[in-house]
Amino acid sequence: MFEKVRDIIVDTLSCELEDVTMEATLAEDLGADSLDAVELNIALEEQLGHTIHTSPLTQYNGALGAALFAYQKYLKEQKG
Repeated sequence: MFEKVRDIIVDTLSCELEDVTMEATLAEDLGADSLDAVELNIALEEQLGHTIHTSPLTQYNGALGAALFAYQKYLKEQKG
């Protein structure tokens, strides 16, 4: 799952693949601003096939690993 999300982040933010790690933060490490967060949320929804109203990946200020964990938890909850 991380690799798929990482590739979406690289494509959307035009950042380097090696910069997107489980410890990286969207704003501080990858230079994402609020518009980037919206674009990333749209890209995630389109490419992962899930409509989400609040994306942990774009709302979370911590490391991507923690945000990815929150996203996976969200998807499990939606499946019921």
